[in-house]
Amino acid sequence: MKKLTYTLEIQSPVVISDTTGGQNHIKSMNYIPGSTILGVFAGKFIAKNHIRDVHKDSDFNRLFLSNSVRFLNANIENNDKRAITIPSYFEQLKQEFGEVFDNFEKPQPEGIERQSAKAVSGFSDGKQKLSVKKEVAFHTVRNTEKHPNRITGKSEDGGIFTYEGIATGQVMKGEIIGNESDLNSLKSLFSDCEIVHLGRSKTAQYGEAELSFGNIETVGEKSEGNTITLQFRSLVLITNEFGFPSTKWDDLKLELEKNGLSDIELKENANGWKSASAKSISVENYNRKWGAKKPSHHAFTAGSAFKISAKGIDEFVKNVSENGIGLRTNEGFGEVSIETLSTNSFKQQKSQSYKKPNSDTPVGLFTQIIKNEVLKLAEMEGAKVSFNKKLLNSVNGQLIDVLRSADNDEQIKSEMNKRVTIRITWDKPEVGDKRTEYDQDVLKKFALNLKECKLMGSGDNLWEIFSNADSKEYCKKNIKQSDFIKIFPKEVGINIDQFDFEFYKKYWITALTKMMKKKETK
Repeated sequence: MKKLTYTLEIQSPVVISDTTGGQNHIKSMNYIPGSTILGVFAGKFIAKNHIRDVHKDSDFNRLFLSNSVRFLNANIENNDKRAITIPSYFEQLKQEFGEVFDNFEKPQPEGIERQSAKAVSGFSDGKQKLSVKKEVAFHTVRNTEKHPNRITGKSEDGGIFTYEGIATGQVMKGEIIGNESDLNSLKSLFSDCEIVHLGRSKTAQYGEAELSFGNIETVGEKSEGNTITLQFRSLVLITNEFGFPSTKWDDLKLELEKNGLSDIELKENANGWKSASAKSISVENYNRKWGAKKPSHHAFTAGSAFKISAKGIDEFVKNVSENGIGLRTNEGFGEVSIETLSTNSFKQQKSQSYKKPNSDTPVGLFTQIIKNEVLKLAEMEGAKVSFNKKLLNSVNGQLIDVLRSADNDEQIKSEMNKRVTIRITWDKPEVGDKRTEYDQDVLKKFALNLKECKLMGSGDNLWEIFSNADSKEYCKKNIKQSDFIKIFPKEVGINIDQFDFEFYKKYWITALTKMMKKKETK
């Protein structure tokens, strides 16, 4: 079994909903779940291979619906190493830079000598403690009854809510486990450093990340002796003998036996306690395809750990490192390891004395505020655009994808030309091509459909606009946003050309999205 490492460099805050948020606050997880990564790859696979009935496609079923390929969670990266959740058997004295104790090996002494301590939380790369930075953004609640259009809807009752997201600029690293052929197939779905969209509100201002891949390597951990510390690196879902979710030791023991262990015993530490440290949590995910939540399960939390002695450890370690343990291992659940950390893995830098903020900070903040205002203006302007006819949804979707993935005008032109090339080659499909006649027909009509769709007022057609993309000239002639930017001083450091392009993208994505949702008039 092999593993493919992937990294995600966060380009805009990523909101992965956590159930612990409040009524007006969407709290985000501090990692990107394997289920989210699976969804990104599955969506790309469907789009690239033009699959309509995914449940009938054997490759899709193998890659995404079975446990033959496992999409592990993406955790914070440091020094090119994927961090791991700190096991819950470590605790630290409740004082700044207090001593850290390993309750499985060298716990605090009992009795009057015992001091007040707390669990060590977060991640570690084996050298130091790491935490995930978050960003919080405020939004106003729109009155959708009075203003059905969510773009131009107004906040009349003063309601607000907040989104918490994984902050921009951080790098998350994860792994995909499977056979080498499948991993190469998954890797080939994406171009180098391609932008992907994750989590909530990914069609708006959230969820952009740059995806890149490492090398394909062999999976494997080695054990020594008949004692191991089994550590859960992600949520672990197991069931009892009746098939119901369970977090009891006896049911976990049965699961371990299914994976090759026998004569299992929990070890005791120096204080005579059983070396088991575990917490449970209720897991409730949402399936977008169903439009409903998945069944709720009780699961062991990441960081739960058990020090055990048993027979068959070598076979067990090989099995669980490749296949995981429990249910839904293809979605990142059930990742376990016997890799241990030392108390030196939680070194923290001492607090720095107060320093006056750098003068660049308010300038950067001011620039970001302007950028956000310009993008809001782009949405409002884009919502006003009207067309003489509605595009085919498939063509509309392709056009939105072209705009989202482009970084400049030339990339838009290039992608448009590629689609024309594809359209021509469809006249003589290659032997063995599985795409349907319906897909072929849509591609043949791509350019024609865009030429027939014209802007009300100017009469310009969408084919000419995007095959000859010139965002600066278009904004200059049709939109007054450039004048809005020019009133600010040069010290702010705004790149007007780049702002023109970002405005252009947001403007057209909003207009096309509005068109797609609009019903045909009879």
